[in-house]
Amino acid sequence: MNNSNRLLELENQLKSKKEELFKMKNSKLKLFLFLVVFTFILPFIPLKKGTLIEQYGYWGGVLFACVITFGIVPVVCFGVIESSQQKINELERKIEQEKLVQELFKDKKD
Repeated sequence: MNNSNRLLELENQLKSKKEELFKMKNSKLKLFLFLVVFTFILPFIPLKKGTLIEQYGYWGGVLFACVITFGIVPVVCFGVIESSQQKINELERKIEQEKLVQELFKDKKD
């Protein structure tokens, strides 16, 4: 009974992780729109030495923000998606191990 409960728990975790990954992959349009808007707002945000507009001018600040948002954010998002995919693979491996253990104990009982 304990092994079957653990198997159900692992399958539920796997299902929730797959749904989470699906939602992350489908939110690309929202992320892109946010990045476009953020690129034009970032130059107005105050920093230690003043705003980016004061340092580079508006278009220089927008280009700087564009490099930051479209250079760093996709790398971070890719890392998060890869991490989630690795967790899914690990859960699938654990489920397969639990099924093998259940089969072994089932064969020993018979």
